[in-house]
Amino acid sequence: MAQSVDDLQRLGRERLDVMVQSATATTASYRSLVTETAEAMKRSVEEAATTVEKMAAVRSLDALVALQSDYARGAVETAVMRWTRMAELQSQIVTAMAAPFQPMAVTRPAAE
Repeated sequence: MAQSVDDLQRLGRERLDVMVQSATATTASYRSLVTETAEAMKRSVEEAATTVEKMAAVRSLDALVALQSDYARGAVETAVMRWTRMAELQSQIVTAMAAPFQPMAVTRPAAE
C-alpha cells in the first residue's frame, strides 16, 4: 500500500513538472509573439508617418497617386509577410506547449 501511494505521489510530481515545463515554454513563445507584434506595429506607424510626410510635400496629383499606390502595394506585401510570421509563431506556441507532454503519449500498435 505504501509503495502504491509513493508511486502515485511520484507520478503526480512528474505530471506537475511537465505542466510547469509546458507553461514556461508557452509563456516564452507568447512573449516572442507579443514582441514581434509590437515591433511590427511600430514599423507600420513609422512607415505611415513617413508616407504622409512625403504626400504633404507632393505638388502634383499624379505624383500623389503614384506615392499612394506604392504605399498601398508595400503595405499589402508587408501585411502578408507579417501574417505569415504570426502563423509561424502561433505554430511554435502550440509545439512548445505540447512538447513536454510528448513522452507521455501512448502509442498504439499498428493494426495487422
